[in-house]
Amino acid sequence: MINKWILSFLLLYCMYSHANVGTLPHSDNVRFFLSANFSLSIAAKCLSGSVLSHMDGQIIKFNESASIATFLINREQDGLPEEFDLHDYPQIILGTKKIDSLPENIKDKFNNSRRELRFALDSPEITEKTSDKYHFYYACNGLQCTTFITRTEVDNELLMINSNGFTKRQIANLME
Repeated sequence: MINKWILSFLLLYCMYSHANVGTLPHSDNVRFFLSANFSLSIAAKCLSGSVLSHMDGQIIKFNESASIATFLINREQDGLPEEFDLHDYPQIILGTKKIDSLPENIKDKFNNSRRELRFALDSPEITEKTSDKYHFYYACNGLQCTTFITRTEVDNELLMINSNGFTKRQIANLME
């Protein structure tokens, strides 16, 4: 699990590949389709001079101090049991939900990931926000954040965004 966070921070500096991008007719935004359930909408003018890459997810480096790395998380990829509710994943990683009922090997993975996330972000502030379609879970220290995003009607995946140089509100706006 935590390899995604470490990998994303390392990959933000290796930005030379391709991205799955689509423009919307009569729009000033570019939509990045991450899956059938998640996409990001970014103002085209913000992409001027940016570098796009794709490895385990989409990576956009806007400038020296602003970047976004996205990763889709699912049960199979993270070795979670089929009955595990992915809506609980962010709360467990961030330490706001108990994990007593999980098998020991899964508890260990979550506990290790939580410690590494807190270390990487230097004891981040944990907050939550709900919109009509999404639930956002933020772990932020200043403008460096790891954000987990779930959709109420989607139970097979969630989105994780590692960002630098963006506020929580700016990250939420990417989903609109």
